[in-house]
Amino acid sequence: MKLYSLRRATLGALVLPMLVALAVAAGSGLLSARRTIAILRDHAMQQEAAFLLTLSLHEAAEGEQLGTIHNAESGALGELRAQGIGFRIWSGDRVMTVAGALPQAGKWAPAPGFADVALQGRPWRRYVMRDPQLPILVEVAEPAAVRDSMMWRMGASVAGPLLLLVLAVSMIASYRVAGALRPLDRISQGIRARHEDDLSPLEGDVIPQEIAPLVDAVNDLLGRLGAALRSERAFSDNAAHELRTPLAILKTRAQLVQQALSGVAGQEHQAAALVEATDRATAVIEQLLLLSRLQSGLSRFAPVDLSDLATRVAQDLAGGALTRGHDVEARIAAGVTVSGNADALAMLVRNLFENAVRHVPAGGWILIEVDRTQAGEPVLRLVDNGPGLPPGKLDLAFERFTRFPGGSAEGTGLGLSIVKQIALSHGARVALRNRLEGGLECEVVFPLAAPSS
Repeated sequence: MKLYSLRRATLGALVLPMLVALAVAAGSGLLSARRTIAILRDHAMQQEAAFLLTLSLHEAAEGEQLGTIHNAESGALGELRAQGIGFRIWSGDRVMTVAGALPQAGKWAPAPGFADVALQGRPWRRYVMRDPQLPILVEVAEPAAVRDSMMWRMGASVAGPLLLLVLAVSMIASYRVAGALRPLDRISQGIRARHEDDLSPLEGDVIPQEIAPLVDAVNDLLGRLGAALRSERAFSDNAAHELRTPLAILKTRAQLVQQALSGVAGQEHQAAALVEATDRATAVIEQLLLLSRLQSGLSRFAPVDLSDLATRVAQDLAGGALTRGHDVEARIAAGVTVSGNADALAMLVRNLFENAVRHVPAGGWILIEVDRTQAGEPVLRLVDNGPGLPPGKLDLAFERFTRFPGGSAEGTGLGLSIVKQIALSHGARVALRNRLEGGLECEVVFPLAAPSS
């Protein structure tokens, strides 16, 4: 599935057209500004030429050099020269006065009017004005760069505020888009924090209209999943109930067959295997029935004295362990309390203890421990010196009906799976570790805060 950012896509759909519009407006504005500046500067050059012609008529007619008459130059004329604008005054075909950088003068006076010329590869704009009575010409020229500079300054004065406007709109849009997507974040966090059995409808104070169909579809799916799970649990509960009686009858008859074949060579062993298989099937059914019952009642949490519960379970099961030749040790700190379902936690402790009893060989030992971690979290440990589990296969032990070669034939393959399910429903962490000295350690760490019911 390919992912994309809805926030970036929304901002891109808003900002990119604005930038394109800005670029088009800037380009159109620059072209308009170039035409306007060309008209205004041409008019200004005509005014400058007329001013210089009026200034020079008397002096040029008498053959004087105008460049030596400094008091005739106004402040505006000096400003024009500072900008790179130059002028020549011709008397006939002879240059009388020149000021500023200009394209090289020819042998004859240029023709009146406007013209575009070049000086050392640089473009210039030139205007020549002739006196209608005297052979006096005024040539005024300016670099095209002067006009370009004016055009770019005008463009920058317009584009700058527009860019700031785009930036402001982008920031406002980003804030608003983030606010619009916040309900999605809250819904996602709510789903992530849910227990796996919580299939209640999604809720939200404010849901965007555009995602309301998605929320409705998810709620519909959750409803159908809930109905399917309830149906499955009801089926397994009913099936377990229905199978208990036939299995009890089957076990009774298997025991009768075993008694009848007692002492018969080759047949007694088969009868014993039949009784053992019946016992195992009965145990599986009982485990499934208990699990089904617990799943329907795990939402009812209350404070549970884990120390007292573990003590009672250990006392109930210690007799069977001692009968098999196991040493049982209990290190149970007093007053360790957790929030949970007492029946489910009793099943968790019982399954861990029975699992250790089945797999520890005769003469081994089992340790049950209840304490707190350094962080103050309640912790339950079952430690034994049995054969442990194959390296790299510890996580598989929590899968349903998982059995390892060389393990006990008495188990149902459901014990540790049920342990993990109960632990997760209580917000606890469960882990299996092979001990370096040999044996297995199972640790269940419960949270400090009680999970919400």
